[in-house]
Amino acid sequence: MATIETVHFQLNDGVDQDKFLEQNAYVEHNFVAQQPGFVSRETAHSEDGKDWVVVLHWERPEDAQGSMDKFVAAQETKEFTSMIDMDTFKMTRYVKVDVT
Repeated sequence: MATIETVHFQLNDGVDQDKFLEQNAYVEHNFVAQQPGFVSRETAHSEDGKDWVVVLHWERPEDAQGSMDKFVAAQETKEFTSMIDMDTFKMTRYVKVDVT
C-alpha cells in the first residue's frame, strides 16, 4: 500500500539556507533515492523560511521505515541532520488514498 511520509522541522540557528538546500539535494540523490521503494521527494518551506516540510512517497510503509532505520546512521546524511533542530522534528506517515 502506497505511503506518504511528511517530515516537519526547523533549521538550527545560524544555518545558511543555501548550504542546507545543497545538503538536501545531496541527501535526496545519494541516499533517499537509492532506497528500496522510493517514489519521490519534495521539499518546501514557509514563506518566512522558518518551518520546513519534506514530503516523501514510498511504495510501501516497510520501505519508508527501512529508509528511516538507516537514515540517522548513514554517512550521507550526517551533515544534513546536523543542520536540523531535532527538537522540532516531527515525522508522520499516511496511507495513500486514491480518489476515484
